[in-house]
Amino acid sequence: MQPQLRNAKLRYDFAGRATAVELDGAGPNPVGLELNRGLLNWSGHQELRARLQAEIGGEIRLSYSYRKREYRKHCSIVGGFEACGCEEETVFGTRQYAKAVGSGRDFSVEIGPVEALWINPPLQKRLAGAQVCEIALFARRMPSNVSIASGTREIASNQPYKFIVSEGGCKESLVDAVYAPQEKGLKLTASNASLEVRQLSMLNASYLPFSAVFLWNESAGAREVDVSFEDWFSGRQDFLRNFSVRRPSAFEAGGSALEIRRGSESESPAAGFPSAKEFDFQGLPQAAALAALVVALASMRNFISMPEGG
Repeated sequence: MQPQLRNAKLRYDFAGRATAVELDGAGPNPVGLELNRGLLNWSGHQELRARLQAEIGGEIRLSYSYRKREYRKHCSIVGGFEACGCEEETVFGTRQYAKAVGSGRDFSVEIGPVEALWINPPLQKRLAGAQVCEIALFARRMPSNVSIASGTREIASNQPYKFIVSEGGCKESLVDAVYAPQEKGLKLTASNASLEVRQLSMLNASYLPFSAVFLWNESAGAREVDVSFEDWFSGRQDFLRNFSVRRPSAFEAGGSALEIRRGSESESPAAGFPSAKEFDFQGLPQAAALAALVVALASMRNFISMPEGG
């Protein structure tokens, strides 16, 4: 008879939460693990990768029926003498063997999220034409593809790794990631050390920073830019940002090259600088405002007390 696996279970521990899943002894047993980053506690975010402990166990039972011949010594008294001989006997029966089996492994799990910060241009206004742009990506996952698109037009992309798939001794697939960047206008570099970006994620978590630099040549108009980050396991996260791209206007000095061009309340004359309406000075802490006032008064006092010709 074929061996059978009984009482088979998969037990895994992620983020301090133990889960047991019953398995079918006949197999196969595809199991979807619940690896939600929301389950991670404080310590689970301190490293780039979370820890997953998995153990599979059960009991292998093998039953078989047998039929065999046995010979037994048989003695009897015949005519006052003992006579012995062999008697043949056929024996039938069933035997069963059972053995507990199991194996456990630890895994490092990449689990999101990814955060994006535009460095250049820092604001949502820019001039038409060619401009070097840079985005800081903070990830807890390794990238397989990063692309930048304006509408349906791809601006730049980068596939930093290629994957080599081989077969293991138990017919399992072994995947190796080899650093071999395929750049299409996007320079992607990674830091050697992780850091915390609490201002972006609102969480004391370790992230691996990437710098994405590309040239964006754009005409005037309203534009939506999509930054797509795809990890090694085809998990994708998109970051959308709207831009107002305008043509540079001619400088009119009004007869004097030193005359300062006046800006409006809604639009700054220089691209890349916010208008006055975009700032909320009421949100400044009182301590910062007081410090600025002290510095201003000290500067004024020094100017007033400066002797002539000094």
